[in-house]
Amino acid sequence: MSLATRSVLSGQSVSLLAPGSQSLQKSPGWKQSHKPRRRAVCCPVAASSNPVSRGASGLDIEGFRPTSPKAWAIVTKALQQGKVKLISGSEAKLQADRGIPVIDIRPPPEYDGSHIPKSVNIPLYRPITGWDARKIARRAGFAFFGVFNGTEANPDFASDIQETLKESGKKGAVLVCNIGGSLQPSQANVLGRQSRSLMAAYELLTLGFSNVNVLEGGMGEWKKSGRPTEP
Repeated sequence: MSLATRSVLSGQSVSLLAPGSQSLQKSPGWKQSHKPRRRAVCCPVAASSNPVSRGASGLDIEGFRPTSPKAWAIVTKALQQGKVKLISGSEAKLQADRGIPVIDIRPPPEYDGSHIPKSVNIPLYRPITGWDARKIARRAGFAFFGVFNGTEANPDFASDIQETLKESGKKGAVLVCNIGGSLQPSQANVLGRQSRSLMAAYELLTLGFSNVNVLEGGMGEWKKSGRPTEP
């Protein structure tokens, strides 16, 4: 949120130099203390009817980037309040056997390479599409670090989740990424370890779902333990 927007929302007036105004002309009586006149410009801001952030799929968490420390602090608090748990592979299998959907939120190429049997792929992120200024800048940001297959938020994530869970939403879901993440503080990470599956769990909470769990250790731990995969 910009400084101007914050000022308007807090009820403070915002003064901007009106377009077309002329600068002061120096004259014999001109003094350094003289300042140009400014006109108050009204900047109407519509109040949001839905105060809940769109979360990860909107690339915005209460005005912060999803990967920023401030956003992660908001996410971890919400996950703890929503009783999101990281569960073992054995528990994830038991939940799957009871009909709870296992949702793999990794990009399709990773899912196609190896995934948990009967899991459903609903990617949280997708390859960058389009060539507008914002997406070109995002591609450039990835390329700077040598990554040429950059991703962006999947705009269909929320609708795909709702469609998939419309019949079993009350049962919840098990979310899978590569690493699983952690909500436990450590010396290296006071707020735990951020992961895409935990970001996806936050998104499900904002959509109103409960009993949301994350596979501890992600696909890396699942394969390391010798559990079955497809294809």
